[in-house]
Amino acid sequence: MSNVYGANKASDRKSLKGIFTAVGLVAFFAAVTGEKRNTEVTRAVRELGWDDFLNLTGEVLKDQTSGSRGRPALEEKPIHTMLKGIREAKKCEDAVSGAELLGKALKLAAAEEQHLVTRRAQFKPSTRIQGTRRLPGLINAGENAKA
Repeated sequence: MSNVYGANKASDRKSLKGIFTAVGLVAFFAAVTGEKRNTEVTRAVRELGWDDFLNLTGEVLKDQTSGSRGRPALEEKPIHTMLKGIREAKKCEDAVSGAELLGKALKLAAAEEQHLVTRRAQFKPSTRIQGTRRLPGLINAGENAKA
């Protein structure tokens, strides 16, 4: 992505959304907090500034969808945890203590995401095709029944 951050809010949001969906929640915030290296994330933080980056990331997180049905991802706990972490980090005076707060939220979100993956593996939707067999108890009306 060859985006110049700060020139256009819509393109900034689109770029962040692209990075976020490509790398995933945990890896994205690991790069934000400096635990992992991602040049696009670090460049976005540097060029947008801490507060603008966090505001934009919050907006992107709020419009994420989950699963093939396009459910809002806000139903999922890791997203809520990171949004709460962002709100707390924005209250900090400097980016360093804000990053530490986000790091704590990230550890919790990573555990929650792992829990979600485990639960999804256990509770897969039924592969049975719906409506292939007739329900018992349907009465055969007989020959003389009116339509």
